Amino acid sequence: MNAVQLFLLCSILLLQQNQPVNKEAILETILSETKPAKTIPMQFNATANDESQQKGGSTPDEVLLKQGVELYNAELYERSLQLLERLQKDYPQSPFKDQASLWKAKIFMQQQKYTNAMNELLTINDQSGQYPAALFMSGRVNQAMGKPFDAIEQYTKVSSLYPDQDFSDDALILSAQLYISQKKGNAALQALIRVIKQYPDRETVDDAYYWLGKILATDPNLKDIELARKVYTIFLKRAEDPAYIAFYSSPLKERVADEIKRIDAIYFPEQ
Repeated sequence: MNAVQLFLLCSILLLQQNQPVNKEAILETILSETKPAKTIPMQFNATANDESQQKGGSTPDEVLLKQGVELYNAELYERSLQLLERLQKDYPQSPFKDQASLWKAKIFMQQQKYTNAMNELLTINDQSGQYPAALFMSGRVNQAMGKPFDAIEQYTKVSSLYPDQDFSDDALILSAQLYISQKKGNAALQALIRVIKQYPDRETVDDAYYWLGKILATDPNLKDIELARKVYTIFLKRAEDPAYIAFYSSPLKERVADEIKRIDAIYFPEQ
């Protein structure tokens, strides 16, 4: 990371934690975000490049990667690891070397070998096309190791420096959840608003609305019951419209309905 990128990241982290919440801006955001969602499924890593597919064949190193991924998906982790390590040993200049490292890190995560996973991810430098994915997975590793602020730092790098990645919105959601767990509600709200503003067509937008309402309903410093209810109401209204596929197919619909019932029972019992 160069000096300019580091300054940008530090500035964003500082703003997220200290910038006061503008509740009017929140209301404006959720009311103006009317674009029907076109859910984009998260894709983590490709297993083959387009060039080899256009040629109609696979190179030996690509075959090893494909086999390793297939074995991983079959939960045959040790066999998968053997093939991925063979790829890196036999083809040290392979364009699939960094992808192999990512899948090896995923295997180590499954085995709860978090140090091994992190060491594997550190082999992927910032010039690699797999670097954003490595940053995102580093966040997942730190989160699994109980290092929330290290995880947030990695997620913030991804969402700030690589906003067009398929998992950048996931990084923001995970950051928000970690901020909530550390009682940093203001920073969590900033992350969730970014999801709603920047990624209205992603499948995480329903999560953003749910957690936004949750913070507004429960955070002792940010509580605004009426605004929380407004957020939840918009969620459920969109959940009735198939055009908003992220809301329509959301597994959070019942939970949101229960939250509104809880709010009404506690704060508006006579309505």
